Order: sequence, then structure tokens, then C-alpha cells
Amino acid sequence: MIGCIYHEADLDGVMSAAIVKKYFKGDIDLLPYNYGKEIPDVNKYDKVFVVDVSFGSRTRFLFDEWKEKGIDVVWIDHHKTAIDDMRDYEVKGKRRIGAAACELTWEYLFDDIKTPNVVELLSAYDVWDYDRFEWSDVMAFQYGMRGYCGLDVNIVKDVLDKADSNLVNDMINNGEAIIEYIVEKNRGEMNMFSFEADVFGYKAICMNTTEFNSTTFESMYNPKRHDLMMPFCWNGRFFRCSFYTTKEEVDVSALAHKAHPGGGGHKAAAGFQLSAEDMMEFLKTRKML
Repeated sequence: MIGCIYHEADLDGVMSAAIVKKYFKGDIDLLPYNYGKEIPDVNKYDKVFVVDVSFGSRTRFLFDEWKEKGIDVVWIDHHKTAIDDMRDYEVKGKRRIGAAACELTWEYLFDDIKTPNVVELLSAYDVWDYDRFEWSDVMAFQYGMRGYCGLDVNIVKDVLDKADSNLVNDMINNGEAIIEYIVEKNRGEMNMFSFEADVFGYKAICMNTTEFNSTTFESMYNPKRHDLMMPFCWNGRFFRCSFYTTKEEVDVSALAHKAHPGGGGHKAAAGFQLSAEDMMEFLKTRKML
């Protein structure tokens, strides 16, 4: 039996799982996971894919434990912090900074077939690749997919199976309409709820919001004044926090790790989690600007 642990919180992880499911013609168990949740039990599987996620400092120990039980482990990831932490560890799969997990998953499983546009567009969004496509198309496709698929692996796989230029264009058109609404919503919320703070010596614009992407801050973020964007929200168990930056000299993955040992991600976009007590302490020690 084959299991696939995937990042359930965004379309990169969901598309990665859809690609694995496509390759094995549906004969897999999907094991959704997000940071802070209980790690799925994989003992009944002969082979386990781990895509777009890792398990912090426990990753190598879990992989060792699974391999000792005879489980064939395949790890596909693109997060800088995780790759750096596991650089000396031998495990099957594909890791590369600069491409999203869904693109790496396609390359690993379908290396002789050109990567579909739907995968490349999701990949470009996830790693902030402004060079491959018109960024407005990347954004619109992302929101079109969110509106159509949510985070349902089966619907995403259906899109992957049917993908053609007409489908891509339809997704982009739908996404453009969604973005128009979101931009106005974000502008109003930023005016009412955002604040500026010093975060580890960097000037940040922050807001308590469930919108976790840099576009949330477009109406207020000024690279001449700000170094970071920081959305955060309470999910009932812990505070979910992210850092984003547009500045080449700022590595937010290192800042996320500094905020919490389990934090990390990409150079330009990273995240971490804090308990209610730790979040209050974190905010209390921030100098308001």
C-alpha cells in the first residue's frame, strides 16, 4: 500500500498529492497534514510519499524509524529551512529551492513528460517566480483555482487531467474577478487594523487576518518604509504567523526560525506558530513604530 502525506493548507501541497494520485492511478491513501497537527500513522504502508512538508527537527528521526520498518520513503520539498536541516541526510525524492513542490513532484514521477501549465502556474505563485509568466496571470490563476477547487485533491486532479489552454484562460478570468473583490476588502481592513512594528530590527507592517499572502498588504506596504509584512491569526489552538518580504537582502526563513525553533520556509516567505502566551510575549516585546 502507498500513502501520501501532503501539505493540506495550500494548492502547492494539494496539487503535489494530485500528481502522486495520478501517477498511481488513484491507488493511494491521501494523508493530509499541516504543521502543528498530529503526524499521520504510516505503519501499514510499504511506500510513503511526503510532499511539500517536513516535520521540523523530527524529520530525520521519523524517516529513519519508517525506513527501519521497511517503508520506502520518498520526500519531495522545496522549503529552504527544511532542505538546509536535512542536507546531509540520504532519502529518495527531489529537493530544490526555487521551484514549488508540485513542479518537483511532476519532475520526479513524470520526468519524460513536459510539466503542464497548471502545475507551472501554481509553482510560480508558491515561490514568487515573477519571470516565467505575467504575474497578473499567476495571481489570477491561483485565485481561480481556489474558487473552483478549494483544497480538494480530487477536484485538483480533475483539473490536472483536463487541463488545456481554454481551462487555464477560464481560471484566469474567474480569478481576476475574485481578486477585484479581495483587493477592495484588503484595502479597507488594512486601513482599520494594520500596525507597524520593529521585528528583530526590521520594519514590519502587521495585521491580524486570515488572508496569508503578500497581496493582503498591497495598499499599505511601502518598500521604502517597510522590510517585512506579517499576517497572523488565531486558529483555536495556536497563532499562525507568516513573514513576507520583497527585499533580496532579507531572509525571512531565518527570522521565522528565530521567532520559533520550528519556524522556517523560503527566503522571501516563511511561517511559524506560537502559543497564545508566546504570541502575547512576542507582540509585547515588539516596538511599535
